[in-house]
Amino acid sequence: MKNGSSRWKKKFGLSDLANRSRVLKIFDKTKSLLLDEIAKGRPKETLPDQERILYDKVLGVSLNRYRPDHFKENSCAYEALNAYYHDPSSSITLCPSYYSAPDAALVRVMAHEIAHSIDVCNSHSVGIRLLKAPQDKQKVLELAKKARLNIENVANAFVSLEQIEVGDTVYSRVTSPTDGAEIEFWKTLGIIEVANTGLPKAMTPAPVATKCLAAKMKLRPPSAKEAIRYANETFIAKSSVLSVDKAKLNKELDEAVQMAKMNPLCASDPNRPSHYGEASADMWSAKVLGRYWEEHKPSTQAEVLSGFAFEAVTLCQDSSVSGPLGEHPSMISRTNQILLADKRVQSALGCKGDPNNYCLNSVGTLPRKNASGRSKNSSEVMK
Repeated sequence: MKNGSSRWKKKFGLSDLANRSRVLKIFDKTKSLLLDEIAKGRPKETLPDQERILYDKVLGVSLNRYRPDHFKENSCAYEALNAYYHDPSSSITLCPSYYSAPDAALVRVMAHEIAHSIDVCNSHSVGIRLLKAPQDKQKVLELAKKARLNIENVANAFVSLEQIEVGDTVYSRVTSPTDGAEIEFWKTLGIIEVANTGLPKAMTPAPVATKCLAAKMKLRPPSAKEAIRYANETFIAKSSVLSVDKAKLNKELDEAVQMAKMNPLCASDPNRPSHYGEASADMWSAKVLGRYWEEHKPSTQAEVLSGFAFEAVTLCQDSSVSGPLGEHPSMISRTNQILLADKRVQSALGCKGDPNNYCLNSVGTLPRKNASGRSKNSSEVMK
């Protein structure tokens, strides 16, 4: 592993050497704890294929310094703590306000953002590694035409691939069978290789825990009909404010409908966003915080409370405490139903917690009750 400070200095040019070294060290530690949560003591090469996909996705997540011109221009515009995950680049960005946060707070927020790479919405994304820069666009389009591919899609992909550095991996959601054919086309040309297949569409990470949380937090998945309606409503809203070619918008609508059909748990509209992705990321981060506190038992109340800084950011806003905030479930649900569901977190707080709050047990190695009411050990990661 390269020296943390030199890695960051080369890539970001920060001036605070001690701060950047500390943040990178905690990032590496957090990612390691999440990998441990997936592997549960097993060597990577012995993991089933689907679990190894999750492991590799987490392993490939990188940490960016916030740049105002990158991804979400306004995400770090305020002084409040914030961080976010960017799926195409498989990277997390930590806003400057977080750099001096306590260690446990950084572990919690970084674990949450890293876990978005394997949440119910992003775990199916396909990782594509660029082997060489695309050249001779006209020839490529002629070959695409012979292969009966959508020329516009291939032309757009050519431009996108030109912007990627050789050796880098980007992630893309496959929304239709033609996407798979286009990936095979670029593979045949020797331009790309598939670095991570993503989970099969029929699979969900930690399905037992996800279903349990959905019931306790009242996260009702939309029906297929509702999912398609959401896609149409988004299309109508977008077309009313953007001056974009109608054919292009129709194509985007078709892709949105296909995505909604394949993964209705993540289908959203501005009036009813899906909470599954955020709840899923919270689930993994609670397990990571539990592991962290198991290794670094907090000795003061301040150290314990620092692990809740993620939730405390909006505790002064009544709506975010009692009700959902955008795509995030309510802070009460996130704290009581997810964070406090991990027994190691309960132990660090010195409380027993709700005995009926067992959803996260099926993700780790702690006992959980089966359908007959008997306890059994489980290391369920996915199904």
